Amino acid sequence: MNDVGPLELVYSVVGNVLDSVQQAAHMHSISDFIGSVRWEEPFIRGIIGLQFILFMVAYVTRRNDIVQFIILSCLTLIALAAERLNDYGRANWRHFASQNYFDRAGLFMLAFVCGPFIILANFIMIGMFLRLVKLYAKRKRREAMMQRQNQNSDASVQPNVTTFSGATEDKKND
Repeated sequence: MNDVGPLELVYSVVGNVLDSVQQAAHMHSISDFIGSVRWEEPFIRGIIGLQFILFMVAYVTRRNDIVQFIILSCLTLIALAAERLNDYGRANWRHFASQNYFDRAGLFMLAFVCGPFIILANFIMIGMFLRLVKLYAKRKRREAMMQRQNQNSDASVQPNVTTFSGATEDKKND
């Protein structure tokens, strides 16, 4: 048996994952990646513009659950189709870009498409969760108010009460 502790095993696995990501990306740093992108290219500007528009639509419609759900569904479908979109982009990049951004590892799709979409999807989910919490709190306050009203109405009108002398009388609490 190896004398490898759990911490050394974790460091080894993390090191292997980081090495494979670095080899797959063929980039040594984020600045190399950012420097390799032609920011004036219409394809890149179109992707950034689409993301900006989606973020603005999500912000403007933040209180409309139906629109938020539709946006979230579209973002999820695009993220699920990212591998196929990357393959399509790698095969047809000459039609819409001046250089091939689509590597086999999908770094471009992750950084420019899926990453921002996942961030937006998380913002939408957090917003939906906060609205759900507020709605639940409102419902619980309404239920507590209804219970208090029911208790007050039950206490204010009591049935006939028999006195010690055996006679009955109506009693009302104000």
